[in-house]
Amino acid sequence: MWPNTKRNHTFRLIAIAVVLALTAAVVWIDVSTDFWQEFVVISGVAAGFISFLLTVLVIDRILTKAQERRWAPVARLALTDFMHVLAEDRLSDISRGLIIARSLPRPSATGNEAQLFEELHELRTEVVKARASLSTVMSNWVEFLASHGDYQTILDHLASVALNLDTIRDLTLEREISPSDLEFAKSLSNEIIECNESYMALVDEVKIRIAGTTDKVKKVYRPSDELTV
Repeated sequence: MWPNTKRNHTFRLIAIAVVLALTAAVVWIDVSTDFWQEFVVISGVAAGFISFLLTVLVIDRILTKAQERRWAPVARLALTDFMHVLAEDRLSDISRGLIIARSLPRPSATGNEAQLFEELHELRTEVVKARASLSTVMSNWVEFLASHGDYQTILDHLASVALNLDTIRDLTLEREISPSDLEFAKSLSNEIIECNESYMALVDEVKIRIAGTTDKVKKVYRPSDELTV
């Protein structure tokens, strides 16, 4: 649903390949010719440029991965808190890996206004509660995740879901004001579908990251590390 993650990974691989090719070209020119000896300034600029690219694309990435391993237990706790907000509590057993994404109901297209108003009220109540829970969890963990690993994509997607919820809340009010307006009904239905799809995509995304932190936790923590009496 979100293609940017795969696109960024592809871009990073291409950029690293370009840096390696440039490095090989510079070394080949240095060994085969006296070009760099004749153009000292250009050689300095080229060396600095390659060092910058290596730092941004390789060294920073290595340091980020090392930091993720160091803070994996805390990151796993944060991601699990996110999962509790994204999952349907009544149908999920997160500790056992059984996770059903939260799904908002769509108001029925048929029926009298009293039934419609009741459904809209229940939907709005659920949306406001979900929005508050999401805001609370994000405020608790956003600073930590932003500074202890590559979690920007997940945070962006969570923010996107929060905006979806805000839009749905507003549309329920508009629908109550104009219950016969088909445009509001269609907009509300489409927004709910998009939000539910985002919930499912985020559950899969967070599940993958939790699995990754679980492996890192096993590497960081070993039974031999326990204090013996």
